[in-house]
Amino acid sequence: MASSALPRLLLSAVAGVALALVGRTVKRQGIARREARRAIRGAAVSSALATGDSLPSSLQSMPSSSMPTTAMSSVMSAMLPAAASPRGIAQAPRDPAMDAARSAQRAAARARAAQVIAAEAARVAASRAARDALAATSGAAVAARTTLRTRAPRVLVVDDSSTIRRMTGRLLERAGYRVAYAVDGVDAIERVRAHAPDAVVTDIEMPRLDGLELARRLRADPCTQHLPILMVSSAEERYREEAQRTGVDLLLAKTYAEDALLARLRELRPARTPEPRAA
Repeated sequence: MASSALPRLLLSAVAGVALALVGRTVKRQGIARREARRAIRGAAVSSALATGDSLPSSLQSMPSSSMPTTAMSSVMSAMLPAAASPRGIAQAPRDPAMDAARSAQRAAARARAAQVIAAEAARVAASRAARDALAATSGAAVAARTTLRTRAPRVLVVDDSSTIRRMTGRLLERAGYRVAYAVDGVDAIERVRAHAPDAVVTDIEMPRLDGLELARRLRADPCTQHLPILMVSSAEERYREEAQRTGVDLLLAKTYAEDALLARLRELRPARTPEPRAA
C-alpha cells in the first residue's frame, strides 16, 4: 500500500507545481497586455492632442483595460502616423506681445553693455589724462628746481679740515647756494678753473698753498681779479693787515656769526641772491 501511494503523491506534487508555473505565466502575460494597452491608449491621446483631433467616443468611454486589441490597433494605425510626421505637429501661434517684450529686453541689454563700455573708456581716458598731467607737473617742478639750482650762486669752500668744510658747506646750502670744495690752495685754483665760482670762502693756514697766496694768485689773474674772497682764520688779527693788502674782501674768525658771513656774501653778489631752502 505504501509503495503504490508514493507515485500518486509525487504525481500530484508535480502537477501542482506545473499548475502554479502556468498560472504565474498567465498572470504575467495579462499584466503585460494591460500595460501595452495603457501605452497604446496614452500614445493615441497624445497624438489626438498634438493634431487637434478628438478621440472617438468609443475610446473616450471605454476603459483601457477592456479595450479590444483590434480597436487599439485601429486607433494607432489612424493616429500615430500623423503624430510621428513633423508636418502633423501643430505649431503654437507666435505672440506678438511676447516677441516685442523679448526684443525690448535684448535692446535694453545692448544699451547697458554700451553704457558699461563707454564708462570704462571714460575712466581709462581720465586716468591717462591725470597721469599725463602729473608727469607734466613733475617735469615742470624738476625743471624749476634745476633752473633754480643753475641760477643759484656757487661758492667754493677751501679748508684742509673736512669738518670745517662740511659745516660751512651745509650753512651755505641751507641759504640756497651751490657749493664746491677744495682741500688747499692748489686744489682751489683747479676748482676755480673748472667751476667758475661766484665767491671763495677760504682758510688761511693750509698745506702746499695757504689762503693768502691763493688770494694773491686770484687777484693776479684777470679772469678772477674781481672774484669775492672771504677768509676765515683762528688768528685773524695776525693776518688782518696782510689780508687787506692782498685784496681779501672779508676776514672772519673761525667763531664767526653765520649771519655775518651770509650778509657779506649777499652784499658782494647782489645780482644773484639765492633763495633759502626749507629746513
